[in-house]
Amino acid sequence: MMKTFLIPMLTTCLLTFAPIKKVEVISYTKAMRVNPGYYVKEEDSTFIFKGNKYLVTTQVNYKENGTLDNAMVYGDVGYLTYSNNELGKYKNIIEDYGLIKRMEVSIINVNLIALNQKNIYVEKIDNKSKTIFYFLNQNKKNIYLIKYK
Repeated sequence: MMKTFLIPMLTTCLLTFAPIKKVEVISYTKAMRVNPGYYVKEEDSTFIFKGNKYLVTTQVNYKENGTLDNAMVYGDVGYLTYSNNELGKYKNIIEDYGLIKRMEVSIINVNLIALNQKNIYVEKIDNKSKTIFYFLNQNKKNIYLIKYK
């Protein structure tokens, strides 16, 4: 009886008081879930996560200091890539696609990260590929990935 109480309690304490690990972000990806039968072109970037297929709609690459380097966005003619300088000229692209100009991420525990000082519950942290997977709402239509060093 004592073991069944102590083991979960110790696990909770270790996760709660584990050191917060700040990570260097390499890229940020937003993808939308595609339903079976949805036509995806051969050149489209897709991946499978927990049995669902996702189409990459936005990918942002970051410099070592966490600032935006370039962005790739999905549009009617396929993927378009914009450099940081081009994004400065076309500010509506940043707003229209919800691009994050600066990315600071800390891993708080296996279920929680701080993204630009906002706590977000994560679906999975893959330490091998150094990828964080999370959803912003319950319908799980859009998934977000953060690759880090």
